[in-house]
Amino acid sequence: MSYCETCKKKYKVGYATSQKHLDSNVHKNNLKKSVKRIRSEKGISVDPIHELILFNILQNQDGVKYSGILKFFSSFGIKGEVALRTLIKKLKDEDIVYKGNIGSDYEEILKKIIQIPKMDYPLTLSIKEAYEKFLFLGFKFPIELMDHFNKLANKYPGFISLSSSKIGEPSDLITFKEIFIDRIRFHKNNNWGMK
Repeated sequence: MSYCETCKKKYKVGYATSQKHLDSNVHKNNLKKSVKRIRSEKGISVDPIHELILFNILQNQDGVKYSGILKFFSSFGIKGEVALRTLIKKLKDEDIVYKGNIGSDYEEILKKIIQIPKMDYPLTLSIKEAYEKFLFLGFKFPIELMDHFNKLANKYPGFISLSSSKIGEPSDLITFKEIFIDRIRFHKNNNWGMK
């Protein structure tokens, strides 16, 4: 068997790299989709003015809560989604860091959430989506993952909430309401941290 990385499909021996397959409409369409996905995952586009606003609040305070950042952005009439995108971009660029009294269970999930290319806020996932995104946690069954998220919901009530998509059924949706809990403070790092 041969495997085409673009099409994510197994073919008979040698066919995946054959000219016939590479010229096929199926392969060309999958290649276009792959290029679009890579472009969208490359990075978060943020207006430099928003970066400047974030730098300003971090420059004037030593350690800022996420709620303080939102309040500062809103004083300029800027939406919370823009503030979140700016904050995540600068975390990825490592121009800022977060510190605080947080457990490794929360931090593992936070790092994964930050890496999601396009994120709607609040982020809601089905059990299946969460199981696929958080495979690195090492749970063999989705029910174990739900138990873990239930413990996190009790430990960090603003961070996660579990709900059911059907009335009277057990929880099957996970919503990350407040991605950055109040125990976290953001600080300048790298070039932003220079005096």
